[in-house]
Amino acid sequence: MKMLTRNEAKELLNERTQEDYAGASKDAISHHYDNGIQFYKLWIGEDLYYTAAKYVDPLTDTVLREDYAEAQNAKSKFHLDAIGATSGRSLLDIGCGWGTTLKYAAGAGRFSEAMGITLSEQQGEYVKSLGLANTNVFVESYEHFNPGRTFDGILTLGALEHFAKPGMSREEKIATYRTYFSKCHEWLEKGGCLSLQCSTWNGVSREMAKRIVPSDVFPESDLAYESEVFEAAEPYFELHHYERSMTDYIKTIAYWHERLKSNRDEIVKLIGEEEYAFHERYMRRVSAGFKRRRIQLSRFVFRRR
Repeated sequence: MKMLTRNEAKELLNERTQEDYAGASKDAISHHYDNGIQFYKLWIGEDLYYTAAKYVDPLTDTVLREDYAEAQNAKSKFHLDAIGATSGRSLLDIGCGWGTTLKYAAGAGRFSEAMGITLSEQQGEYVKSLGLANTNVFVESYEHFNPGRTFDGILTLGALEHFAKPGMSREEKIATYRTYFSKCHEWLEKGGCLSLQCSTWNGVSREMAKRIVPSDVFPESDLAYESEVFEAAEPYFELHHYERSMTDYIKTIAYWHERLKSNRDEIVKLIGEEEYAFHERYMRRVSAGFKRRRIQLSRFVFRRR
């Protein structure tokens, strides 16, 4: 499958009006995520986890586990435990990706009914192909989604990064995130919890953030500051738990980077030398952001007010 070059994609996105989306548009999401399932399996792994695993104790940064699959399962278990996902309960996964957490939850008997939403056509098709019992997936933005029901718990792992565009003011970003939290509040049963995992800026000025946000990797997307998340959530949720880590993402990216390099020949056949080199630089750049403590992994657990 031929991928657009970075310049071609930027020109195409600039030609289109994306006023229907406060954050990344469907075209922007497609540019990054709709590049073939096999491409992603070659470097992020067969299970298609594309968010940070849970390797360390958040209080001490002590490594609790070294195995990547074990650390990814620990991440899924943490979030499912956080929302009280058990047999007989329902859950919504906003930005469900390739359905990795839904698949884990189904295998562990952690829900009776589940829904997932993604803006990626290929991700939506892939989740449907998994044939998960009592699970429906929709290719929609959370901004336009209407589930027509409430849920016992909600997950959002690695999607908040796409909910606001670069260049927004602090006030605009908070208003955008507040829309997300208001919808989660509407879709949650009383006493229900929302578990959120995302990358956030750390000790970076807004001017620097504008310069270093990786728009060539994730068009129309920006990271939140943790203070923006807290302020946006406050009218609708009380904070139940918060933790941060650089190490979890550093170790996760190291695993992806090593797979990318070890499967170089196959990846080049799929996407070409130029795109392989771009993704290899992308791994190095993002890893450097965490190692320099400009970016951190944030995990929030909120309880509905």
